[in-house]
Amino acid sequence: MKERVRASAAQLGIYAKSNENADVDASALWLSTPFRVVEPTDRSYVRTVASIEEQLSLVGGIRRYPTDIYYGSGAWPVLTASLGWHYLTVGDLEGARRCHEWISERFDEEGRLGEQFGGELRDAPHFREWSTDGARQHGTLRGRTPCTSCCRLRSNHLMAPTKAA
Repeated sequence: MKERVRASAAQLGIYAKSNENADVDASALWLSTPFRVVEPTDRSYVRTVASIEEQLSLVGGIRRYPTDIYYGSGAWPVLTASLGWHYLTVGDLEGARRCHEWISERFDEEGRLGEQFGGELRDAPHFREWSTDGARQHGTLRGRTPCTSCCRLRSNHLMAPTKAA
């Protein structure tokens, strides 16, 4: 499997989202740390990280992939942390510090951290489409209830279906 992944990257120059989609995907950061499929100095991996930094940065955080529309394609703390982890691995303490600060600034007063941030500014129509109001309008709630505990975090999502009483 590792050889197939590496061969695909050698052909494309980066570790792409999938065999069907040559876009960069920030989850490719995990190929080095923590999964150790490739070394952080692997030529295609270095280009992948550079592409992530160039194409997926959103006000200091990292988005998933270029064509993502989920909640307006905001920046994800988990992906920003993954980039910070990469920076630590290669000795870029300033880069790691920037990622840490971006994440730290997004905790609310009760210590909660949302799933993603900034989608409402980056792509308002898709953010609204995925928000609970948009889901109601499009009929996609499907028995789920809007989350009331963390929507203030700008990380709108729906709670699991509730059991009928």
